[in-house]
Amino acid sequence: MSNNPFSITAADHGALDSSSSASGASVLPVGINENIALSEVTLHTEGEEASLSFTLSDKSGRAVTHRVFGPGKPRPKDGETPQEAYLRIAELKRRWIFHFCSALMPKDRIIVQANNWNDFCRGVHALVHPAFVAPQSFNYRVLLEYNYRGYVSLPDYSPFIQPMADDEKMDYEGRQLRLTRPERSGGRSSASMMTTAADADNAADDLPF
Repeated sequence: MSNNPFSITAADHGALDSSSSASGASVLPVGINENIALSEVTLHTEGEEASLSFTLSDKSGRAVTHRVFGPGKPRPKDGETPQEAYLRIAELKRRWIFHFCSALMPKDRIIVQANNWNDFCRGVHALVHPAFVAPQSFNYRVLLEYNYRGYVSLPDYSPFIQPMADDEKMDYEGRQLRLTRPERSGGRSSASMMTTAADADNAADDLPF
């Protein structure tokens, strides 16, 4: 492929087609998606709080990346101290992580020992990284919705992922999911849909992501 960004030759066509993943058409749709692979897990350590992002994809190259941010500074509920609010949100995130990990490995292997959020993220990354670098297999079923910003994301609450081999297929009847995209604010491009996940602590006290 040519390195000149201002020309297109016949040799460029295949690479340019394959790089069209930045378009909205390549994002996994909301609802239940089957035969999903684990594409990438990234530990982000910039800033005060670490975060983790998980990328899932299908055989056609459609993908979605969900980023799990730290508890931040959540607004306390009535009668809560700031520390109690922080621990409440951290617990919701821990439950989310445990559910995600339980689809990747036997539950007795899910062991992470840490005393703070940043060390917890490092431990989770070390735990799940081997599953993401293993030969890619499309063995998972995932449930996706629109987050409160209007981008495709994993739900904030389980169940949202399971192995395809599970006898009882995951369902979302009776769950309050955003299956219709809300209005998006700001000037973000459609490419952001693949890399932006909900950080809804700033919007609603009960949402962990």
